[in-house]
Amino acid sequence: MAEQDIRVVDKVAVEHSRGKDAWDILSIIASILIPLVVIFVGHLLSEQQKKANEIAKQADRLSVLIKHLASNNPRERKIAVDISSFLADNGQLPTELIPTIIDLADTGENSAEAKKAANLLAKIGEKAPQLKKQIQQSAVDIPARVYFHITQESQRTPAKALASRLITQLVAIDLKVPGVQRVSGPENTQFRFFKAEEKEEAQRIVASLRTLDIRVVLVDLSSRYQNSKNIRPRHYELWLGKNFK
Repeated sequence: MAEQDIRVVDKVAVEHSRGKDAWDILSIIASILIPLVVIFVGHLLSEQQKKANEIAKQADRLSVLIKHLASNNPRERKIAVDISSFLADNGQLPTELIPTIIDLADTGENSAEAKKAANLLAKIGEKAPQLKKQIQQSAVDIPARVYFHITQESQRTPAKALASRLITQLVAIDLKVPGVQRVSGPENTQFRFFKAEEKEEAQRIVASLRTLDIRVVLVDLSSRYQNSKNIRPRHYELWLGKNFK
């Protein structure tokens, strides 16, 4: 561009020495500069088009990842979580994916993909402190889940009835009961919580259970599971004792 400036100055000086008037000189300047302007504008438009194409590609990639993270196919979800984890490791995970990852971690199923999503959120918070607050706020919005456990099949129907009554009574805290699972359990009914900061909410749920004539002991497991990445926020377990009917 500097060379072109020198050419313009030289050309103007020569023409001026020949007695050309201002309009003639302006015409000469235009004949030299217009092609330069055309080239510059063309380059600018080309760069803008490249940026637009890159944005479009990024949007397509995001769309595909979001679709697979929310897929009903466990294999597709697993692949999408693995790709997101790789991007997070390299500091390239788009923040637009975080709400979808939170939704996956919040699934009612105790699935491998949900656990991986929870681990991924913890990893994102460690690698990008500026996103930790967003993730923590989203965790607060996750519904409380109480997983019911019974020791005998005959307890399933009354357990479901108890779950329905508990949800109705605690509608203010958006409580959900994903299901009832039969396992080997304790002699007496226990309500278990796993994070120290969730003790107050656990006490509130236990108080409601007691108003429903359930004799239940509150069990604090936070000393063992406080830093566990495999337990989602607001995860609780009700282990119905052998005497529950």
